[in-house]
Amino acid sequence: TKYRTVPKITGVKNGAQLREMVRGIMLRRHLEDVNLQLPPLRLHVVPLPADRRFAEELENLIEQGGIETPTVRRLLGEHKAGRVASVLVEEDVWPVVVMYHHKNVAAELIVRLRHHRPHLRIAGLDGSSTQKERKERVAKFQDGRYDVFVVQQQAGGVAITLTRANQVVMLEPDWSPEVNVQAIKRVHRISQERPVR
Repeated sequence: TKYRTVPKITGVKNGAQLREMVRGIMLRRHLEDVNLQLPPLRLHVVPLPADRRFAEELENLIEQGGIETPTVRRLLGEHKAGRVASVLVEEDVWPVVVMYHHKNVAAELIVRLRHHRPHLRIAGLDGSSTQKERKERVAKFQDGRYDVFVVQQQAGGVAITLTRANQVVMLEPDWSPEVNVQAIKRVHRISQERPVR
């Protein structure tokens, strides 16, 4: 199989000329300039301290140099999943959207949620979801057929509307704040009538 190298495009050439050409056909505005009158968005950081044994094991692995950053991130996510499930059950915040990165983390969260609440209706999206599945699951969540929507950020962090929920949990936040904001905006958008947290 032959592969073609595609040049990486960075920057802009003749930017002023390009802006002038599209001025009559394109209008760009920032969200804060549009006055959509969205309900308030409140971001809360909820500390979930690791238990001592887990922290020591993780520290030892890191000190030995036998663990890479993505693995540390996954292990932390798996560890947090049980605590996040407990907080969700305790606060009784349904419907809720939970964003994650690693499938193992989502699986752990779902197991823990089902342990606490066996009849909880849970669905989600990940990279293996087809467009048809994605559309159907989002519609069912919006219609009230699911209590928890567990979404892999890369698969559902943009271009979907999940405004039935007004609670978003970033179980495994992305490294980029902009990616996290986009994920939260699946819930905090036009048609949302309640404050989002």
